[in-house]
This record gives sequence, structure tokens and C-alpha cells, in this order.
Amino acid sequence: MKHIKKAFTLSVAATILIIGIVYAIPQLLIQNTGIIETPANIECDSTHISWGTLYPGQQASRQVNFRADAPLKLAYTISAWEPPTLSDYATVSWNYTGETVGAEWTPVTFTLHIHEDVPRSIAGFSFTIHITGETT
Repeated sequence: MKHIKKAFTLSVAATILIIGIVYAIPQLLIQNTGIIETPANIECDSTHISWGTLYPGQQASRQVNFRADAPLKLAYTISAWEPPTLSDYATVSWNYTGETVGAEWTPVTFTLHIHEDVPRSIAGFSFTIHITGETT
């Protein structure tokens, strides 16, 4: 009888250990590369942003440079979120403050923030950043 009881105890201990390992894995890992689109009169030194690996609640910042063939003020919009519901769980911002962009490269930093409550089913996504310019 003692022999059977020991085997059962070892089995329970192994099960608890495995459950502990499963819960130690981070909740979510999101990988993404964003696309930057500009009209012909605005040049960007990159057409893609690699955001790297992000977990819920984290953010990443990446710098890109813009220049234009005539003095412009820039604006941006985001489209083509995939999956579409991700726009509820991610925020894109930039540090551009409205200075005129001309023939010299102007550095701009985009920041992507992944919200804490992003669904676990989302493991990657894509979106497009559209840059436009208004003459000054």
C-alpha cells in the first residue's frame, strides 16, 4: 500500500510543477512592422518601421526622417489596421510639433503603445501610416 501512495504523490507534484511553468510564460507577445506611405513631394528615409517585440502595456519608439521639395507642414493618419479591432488596443503618436519641413532632413519619432487589455488572441498585426503635407 505504501508503494502506491508514493507514486500518486510524485504524480501530483509533477502536475503542479507543469502548471507553474505554464503561468510563468508572459501573457502576450506582439510583433509588427508598420508601413509608411508618403506622396511624391515628401521623401521619407524608410518605408517600414520595425517595432520589434512588445508585450501588453509596453511601447516602442522609432525615428524616421522626412524632407520635402517645397516647405510643408506634415500630418499623419493611420489606416488598414489588421485585425481591424486592434485600433481599440494600440495607439500611435509622434513628436512632430509643426515645424516646416523642407529640403533638409527633419527627424520625427513615432511611438506605438500596446494597451494592457489587448486580447490574447492578437499575436501580430499591421497598419499603415499615411503622411501628408500642407504648404506653408
